[in-house]
Amino acid sequence: MSPIIMGFYLCQADPKNPQKQYYAHFRSILLNNREHQLFQPKLKLYGLFHALCAYKIYIISIQNLIVKVDAIYIRGMLNNLDIAPSASVNHWIVSIFTFHFKLQYVPEKIYGPDGLSC
Repeated sequence: MSPIIMGFYLCQADPKNPQKQYYAHFRSILLNNREHQLFQPKLKLYGLFHALCAYKIYIISIQNLIVKVDAIYIRGMLNNLDIAPSASVNHWIVSIFTFHFKLQYVPEKIYGPDGLSC
């Protein structure tokens, strides 16, 4: 993730070969001045929130949705709500919890969306 832009994509795995993926949508967004000053953990959480909201129409009824992220600490941020996050972070987390998905960590060096932000 660049400090001024973030990227994400939507793809579908082949039922016979889950390693093969069919890409449907690519998107990158330019961060405004307030957003690009966020600390990296909050920025990654905001990216997850924004990606889910952007693709809501496509993923709202998916039963076995897998969300891949390059930040292992997002799971901890979603599971430990007693750390007194800000109002905006609370909003992001509540919105993220409206989706049913399995969170999967992918190491940054093989993570695809960062190529969109270069």
